[in-house]
Amino acid sequence: MDHDDEAQLIEDILDGEAEAYAVLVRRYQGPIYALMTRMCKNIEDASDLTQETFVVAYEKMDRFKNGSRFFPWLYTIGLNIGRDYLRKRGRAEVSSCDLPDGFIENLSSESSTDEVINGIDSGLILNAMDALGIGTREALMLRYQQGMSIKDISGV
Repeated sequence: MDHDDEAQLIEDILDGEAEAYAVLVRRYQGPIYALMTRMCKNIEDASDLTQETFVVAYEKMDRFKNGSRFFPWLYTIGLNIGRDYLRKRGRAEVSSCDLPDGFIENLSSESSTDEVINGIDSGLILNAMDALGIGTREALMLRYQQGMSIKDISGV
């Protein structure tokens, strides 16, 4: 979906066409659910928080700046909802930079890219990502998983 199609959908939503919002929900529910799963580590809560994100976004559609990209705006709402969830549960964000033992040692500069990729333990990667603060982790996910521009990420 290009930016023009998205802008038309948003106009339709603001004109009261609920089906137009369903198109945006289908497009972005996967990335928002993934965000919530990373934040709360509980699939039931992640589903509830994903739904809450879309409800809040729908209620605030009149505040959406026309001409902006929808996904960074939606993602920001999701991050705020996730942070509220963590605060209410008394869980602080993980912010230590303690990487798992041997993580850096396994990435020798003499290794080829293929050797590094084949030798990476996905569990170590997940632990390393969890060791990052939410802001850093989500910036990396937005860039390398969602392909967002640096400008859009800085807006989030």
